[in-house]
Amino acid sequence: MSEFNKTMTDGKFNDYHAVTKPQIKYTRDLLKGKLITEENDISKVNAEIGKNDANQKPVQNTWNAHNSRAASYNSKADWAAGKAKRSWFARSYYKRIRENNRRAASSEYGKRDAQTPILNKYKGIDTTLQGELKTEEKQKQEVDDKTTVNTRADATLVKQKDFYDNREEECKRNEQRIKDYESNLTKLKQELDELRKNLDDCNRTYHTKCSKESRDKLLQKVKDRENEMNFLESKQDEYLNVCNNGPINCSELFKIHQNAIQLHKQNEEHKQHLDEKHKICVDPYRNNCKEKYGELKTSELKTKTQAKILKESFIESMESYAQHDVIISNHNKNKVNLPQMQEQVKEFGNGKLNTSGSQRKKYDETILTNILLTALASSLLYYTFIEL
Repeated sequence: MSEFNKTMTDGKFNDYHAVTKPQIKYTRDLLKGKLITEENDISKVNAEIGKNDANQKPVQNTWNAHNSRAASYNSKADWAAGKAKRSWFARSYYKRIRENNRRAASSEYGKRDAQTPILNKYKGIDTTLQGELKTEEKQKQEVDDKTTVNTRADATLVKQKDFYDNREEECKRNEQRIKDYESNLTKLKQELDELRKNLDDCNRTYHTKCSKESRDKLLQKVKDRENEMNFLESKQDEYLNVCNNGPINCSELFKIHQNAIQLHKQNEEHKQHLDEKHKICVDPYRNNCKEKYGELKTSELKTKTQAKILKESFIESMESYAQHDVIISNHNKNKVNLPQMQEQVKEFGNGKLNTSGSQRKKYDETILTNILLTALASSLLYYTFIEL
């Protein structure tokens, strides 16, 4: 916030304001006109720069095109020259390619150089216009700075006028504040006098009501308190004298502290070691019994496998046992029928039957023999797979 002169009389300020206000307005209008002029000049220079760029661009493109084609021809000529050195049979062919590209590159350079003066002219114009643009922008910035200063001066003058216009009212308000303060001081003085009067009354009442014995006890308490304060002060002085006589040697205590810290670290490391050993001890896969535990797991797996096989074998055996009952039943039936079959065989042997009977005899013998063999084989199978 800008400060201003507050010591002028109202008449002097009015004269000052009558002169300064028009000057500020005149300066503002003048700077506004200069700013418009500078902005128009900058616009004109930018327009000239744009026009020059538009003329320069096709010339620059043509120059770049000729230069690019010349570089391409030279690259092809260099390639042909390298081929001519390495190939003895096709040397003349690559030399012709090299020369043709050299001539083409020279022609492009000539066309490029023909555009160079025109291009340099436009570049020179651009340099001049850029310099004019910087000058105009600098002048515009100076006008902006002066406008800022003039605007601040105008704002300060407005505040200054407000101060002088309201100074009389402010003085009246200050005078009223003073009166209010004086009135409050008068009231406070009256209250203070009343409090002093009450204090005097309290003191008189205290000396009248309190006995000498009570006052003596109170004085003794005060004295004891003073003695304690003196004792504390003496101890404080003693402490300061001890500390001021030389530095306090704490090396022994510090050494004990360091040893305690070291012992703590060692105990902590030992604790961690014991914790790790405990973890290994309770872990069946890491402790000293890990091999036995592995064997136990392996044996357990084998036992479960064998139990499964045994269960399946038992089921199969039960099925075989059911078939065994059928075989025994058939065997018993065959044993009952065996004497009758033997009697029939004897009858066949004694010639009691005719020729057709003889043929049936042979047929029946075959059937009976097969039945006996079947019963015998069933018995052997039962004995082999069940009893053994």
